[in-house]
Amino acid sequence: MILKKDNPQFMANLSLWQAPFAKSLRICTLELPEETQRILLQMGLEAGETVKKMHAAPLGEPVSILIGSQQFALRKNLCQKIFVEEC
Repeated sequence: MILKKDNPQFMANLSLWQAPFAKSLRICTLELPEETQRILLQMGLEAGETVKKMHAAPLGEPVSILIGSQQFALRKNLCQKIFVEEC
Protein backbone atom coordinates (compact mmCIF):
# COMPACT_ATOMS: atom_id res chain seq x y z
CA MET A 1 0.00 0.00 0.00
CA ILE A 2 1.38 3.39 -0.97
CA LEU A 3 0.62 6.20 1.44
CA LYS A 4 0.14 9.68 0.02
CA LYS A 5 0.26 13.06 1.73
CA ASP A 6 -3.52 13.54 1.64
CA ASN A 7 -4.02 10.21 3.42
CA PRO A 8 -4.34 10.64 7.24
CA GLN A 9 -2.08 7.61 7.74
CA PHE A 10 0.76 9.20 5.75
CA MET A 11 2.63 10.32 8.88
CA ALA A 12 2.11 7.06 10.80
CA ASN A 13 5.34 5.26 11.63
CA LEU A 14 7.58 7.83 10.00
CA SER A 15 11.00 8.15 11.57
CA LEU A 16 11.87 11.40 13.30
CA TRP A 17 14.60 11.84 10.68
CA GLN A 18 12.02 11.75 7.84
CA ALA A 19 9.41 13.87 9.64
CA PRO A 20 8.84 17.47 8.54
CA PHE A 21 10.17 20.42 10.52
CA ALA A 22 8.01 22.70 12.73
CA LYS A 23 5.14 20.21 13.14
CA SER A 24 3.89 18.72 16.39
CA LEU A 25 4.75 15.03 16.43
CA ARG A 26 3.81 12.25 18.83
CA ILE A 27 6.38 9.57 19.55
CA CYS A 28 5.02 6.10 18.73
CA THR A 29 7.98 3.80 19.32
CA LEU A 30 11.67 3.91 20.11
CA GLU A 31 13.59 1.05 18.50
CA LEU A 32 16.73 1.60 20.54
CA PRO A 33 18.79 -0.40 23.05
CA GLU A 34 17.53 -0.21 26.66
CA GLU A 35 20.54 1.85 27.78
CA THR A 36 19.85 4.50 25.13
CA GLN A 37 16.12 4.48 25.88
CA ARG A 38 16.86 5.05 29.57
CA ILE A 39 19.00 8.11 28.76
CA LEU A 40 16.32 9.52 26.43
CA LEU A 41 13.64 8.85 29.04
CA GLN A 42 15.60 10.99 31.51
CA MET A 43 15.50 13.78 28.92
CA GLY A 44 11.72 13.39 28.62
CA LEU A 45 11.69 11.53 25.30
CA GLU A 46 9.26 8.61 25.63
CA ALA A 47 6.40 7.01 23.72
CA GLY A 48 3.31 9.22 23.72
CA GLU A 49 5.29 12.43 24.29
CA THR A 50 4.78 15.36 21.91
CA VAL A 51 7.90 16.77 20.27
CA LYS A 52 8.66 19.29 17.55
CA LYS A 53 11.54 18.95 15.08
CA MET A 54 12.98 22.47 14.98
CA HIS A 55 15.99 22.64 12.64
CA ALA A 56 19.13 20.84 11.51
CA ALA A 57 22.78 21.80 11.34
CA PRO A 58 24.11 22.91 7.92
CA LEU A 59 25.26 19.41 6.95
CA GLY A 60 21.98 17.80 8.05
CA GLU A 61 22.84 16.59 11.53
CA PRO A 62 22.40 16.89 14.43
CA VAL A 63 18.70 17.71 14.45
CA SER A 64 17.27 20.01 17.10
CA ILE A 65 14.04 18.86 18.75
CA LEU A 66 11.81 20.58 21.27
CA ILE A 67 10.34 18.57 24.15
CA GLY A 68 8.12 20.82 26.22
CA SER A 69 10.28 23.88 26.81
CA GLN A 70 13.61 22.04 26.49
CA GLN A 71 15.60 21.83 23.29
CA PHE A 72 17.90 18.88 22.49
CA ALA A 73 20.11 17.83 19.59
CA LEU A 74 19.94 14.25 18.31
CA ARG A 75 22.15 12.54 15.75
CA LYS A 76 20.77 10.96 12.58
CA ASN A 77 21.30 7.38 13.81
CA LEU A 78 19.01 8.04 16.81
CA CYS A 79 16.40 9.95 14.79
CA GLN A 80 16.12 7.06 12.34
CA LYS A 81 15.08 4.71 15.19
CA ILE A 82 12.45 6.98 16.76
CA PHE A 83 9.09 6.62 15.03
CA VAL A 84 6.48 9.37 15.17
CA GLU A 85 3.07 10.39 13.90
CA GLU A 86 1.62 13.84 13.32
CA CYS A 87 -0.58 15.15 16.16
